[in-house]
Amino acid sequence: MLINYIIIAWRSILKNSIYSIINITGLAFGLAIAIVVWLWCFDEVNYNKSFKHHDRIVQLYHHITFGAEVITLNDVPAPIAKILQSEHTEFDQVSITSAQSEILFSYHDNAFSKTALHVEPQFLEMFSVDVLQGHTQLQSNTHEVAIAQSVADAVFAGEAIGKTFKLNNQREVTVGAVYRDFPKNSFLADVKLLLPMSQMFTSASDGKKLEDSWEAFSFHCYAIINDNVDINEINGKIKHVLFDHISSDGKSLKPEGFLFPMEAWHLSADFKNGVNTGGQKKVVFIFAAIGVAILLLACVNFVNLSTARSQIRSKEVGVRKVMGSLRFQLILQFLSESFLVVVFSYAIALMLVVLMLPLVNAIAEKELSMQWGNPSFFVTSLIFIVVTSFLAGVYPAIYLSSFSAVRVLKGNGKGPDATWLRKTMIVLQFATAITLMIGTAIFFEQIQHVKNRPVGFDRD
Repeated sequence: MLINYIIIAWRSILKNSIYSIINITGLAFGLAIAIVVWLWCFDEVNYNKSFKHHDRIVQLYHHITFGAEVITLNDVPAPIAKILQSEHTEFDQVSITSAQSEILFSYHDNAFSKTALHVEPQFLEMFSVDVLQGHTQLQSNTHEVAIAQSVADAVFAGEAIGKTFKLNNQREVTVGAVYRDFPKNSFLADVKLLLPMSQMFTSASDGKKLEDSWEAFSFHCYAIINDNVDINEINGKIKHVLFDHISSDGKSLKPEGFLFPMEAWHLSADFKNGVNTGGQKKVVFIFAAIGVAILLLACVNFVNLSTARSQIRSKEVGVRKVMGSLRFQLILQFLSESFLVVVFSYAIALMLVVLMLPLVNAIAEKELSMQWGNPSFFVTSLIFIVVTSFLAGVYPAIYLSSFSAVRVLKGNGKGPDATWLRKTMIVLQFATAITLMIGTAIFFEQIQHVKNRPVGFDRD
């Protein structure tokens, strides 16, 4: 029976080819835009989840008090990591890094500006660094460094191990490891050079002071907490670690430490007066809503076109009812047509998405892609098609199947009056489209503003 419905639906699409092309094309563009928006939202929600221990990685933050204002920052002195590791068994690993900074990379007559990070040996394991060549750990007290695969390919034609180059036109270092570039949707995406922390402490004029000073807030502290450990319980224990070791001037700022989980670094990193106020998560929700709105607009357009053709299909409905078709059978028939139209639209939409993604990735600085090899992609696609088919086809199916066979065959092909609904939906389409255009422009500016904000400080 279902196959018969599909065959009849296919014949109807071929018979009304111009109408079908308009309907399929309009729905395809709406689906394509909705898919791109949701790919972006999915990428944002999965930010930093490429790290193996993402659910247990935390960063040390502090609230400090300036008069009546509380400022939240993630800069810490270097010695605090050793205190946390040695005095608190709740931590599996603790490590400090420098702040990410641009560094001049010189090889022969070529010079490049690359983002570098000074790290401790355990950093590579903590953050699931995929070492492709060379040492799996950065060796302390050596001149070896690790570089990203993209740098190795661009500068050394893939043969980087053992090659020597200069940093800031001063010290020479040797490539000891090549690692796979960090994903775009991670906080380490820009890092192309990993340098041993020991190089920072020995090469800088005040390196030893930085290593031992509780007054130099020049580092970031990361940790992996043990399984089944309550982060709030740890916060109570580490709250005054900095306060207990800092100078009297520092104590006047009343620093209070707390652990900030990795899952919140990107989407919920805004603090105002010591209180977490969310962050880019609001933008993700808004864009997800935009994706839903675009899909609904495409479905509304489908409904309008279907009900507008009711006069043409009224006799078909009348004849089918006279031949013994029940209303629910007619509903299934029209839903089958809707399903077939959505399948074709979805296929075209996927092709449009593939063509759009390079431009979208360039604008959004992302690596969005279609997960063709992922079984969940096909399951999600099927659910997406079924839901869209229902949304787009349920009203036309109910409306068209409601025609009276007697009235239709007597020459009165009008069904129930749906003019008011069609006009309402057209007005809704235009109003929503205008709202989306204005809102998208505003939110795009907000995204750019969020991307340019410094991490770890209060944000307005």
